[in-house]
Order: sequence, then C-alpha cells, then structure tokens
Amino acid sequence: MNQTPIVTPSHLFQHATQPLWIWYDLFGDPCHKEPISDFAMKLLEDGVAHEEQVVQDMPIKTVLDADPDTA
Repeated sequence: MNQTPIVTPSHLFQHATQPLWIWYDLFGDPCHKEPISDFAMKLLEDGVAHEEQVVQDMPIKTVLDADPDTA
C-alpha cells in the first residue's frame, strides 16, 4: 500500500538543520545509527506529544502539485 507521508514540524526542523537527516532516517542502514540516550528519548517523546497537541485541530491539506513554486 502506498501511503502519502505527512510532513510534521520535526521534519521541517530536520530539513532546516541537515537536509539529509530525513533521508538517512528513512533509508539509512540502522546499524550505523548510534543508540538514543534515555534523555534524548524523553525529549523526542515530549516533542511528539507537543506536536500532536498543537496540530490536532488543524486541517490536513494534501499537496497535489510536485512543483514547489505552485504547491
């Protein structure tokens, strides 16, 4: 099944700080990743919970145009 990805605020942050970050998360070899510390995991969980709370009432818009100038 082909599922359309949803872009989150975390993705925007990742792209702004290191554009390849998202690619490596999706397609990189997991054995090359360092383990996530308990503190970092707590920050990630808190961030995801905050994102979900902020965007829960926002309408999701599907971008149909591949050209960024018209999307």
